[in-house]
Amino acid sequence: MTNDPGETTWRRPGPTVGEGRRDLAVAVGLFALSLGSLVLGRAFGMYGEDGQRVALPSRWASSP
Repeated sequence: MTNDPGETTWRRPGPTVGEGRRDLAVAVGLFALSLGSLVLGRAFGMYGEDGQRVALPSRWASSP
């Protein structure tokens, strides 16, 4: 960071406290989103025990 003539102290290089908190919030949000999608997928039976996608139940399949 540059030292402007109006400033009396040097700014510490690196992210500010607000930027660090924002990055942490984004990381936690992405983690919660991925965890939530995994839980919902398990709840609705879209994923098997090994994590592979399985066929949808017949009640969800569109009848021809």
